[in-house]
Amino acid sequence: MRLNAYLARAGIASRRGSDDLIKQGRVKINDEPGQLNTYVHAGDRVEVDGEPVAAQQLTYVLLNKPRGYVTTLSDPQGRPVVAIGGITLERAPDVLAAGAASVAVISDLLRDDPAKMVRLFLERLGDAAP
Repeated sequence: MRLNAYLARAGIASRRGSDDLIKQGRVKINDEPGQLNTYVHAGDRVEVDGEPVAAQQLTYVLLNKPRGYVTTLSDPQGRPVVAIGGITLERAPDVLAAGAASVAVISDLLRDDPAKMVRLFLERLGDAAP
């Protein structure tokens, strides 16, 4: 995984913000300065400002969003929202919604080849397993 994505997954900064940290020389991998094109591999030691960093484990949730609802944790316009068992922004600040492109790919797979969708999902879960 690229270093900026690793830092973003750890909740340090966005990917672009992580690029800035890397450029400023504040990030090290195995005691060497990180570079923008650096990849993090299993067993690598990543530090920001001398503090160790570990990527968070991701959890994937597939939701059906009814027409007229928005996928967000908080909507200032008061529209109906899709929520997972009372999750709020205060309880889970790192919950993100998939973008329209991701949803389109998932929808196509579910419609055209549901078995392939399940296989890909299970393979991905296997990649993320500890």
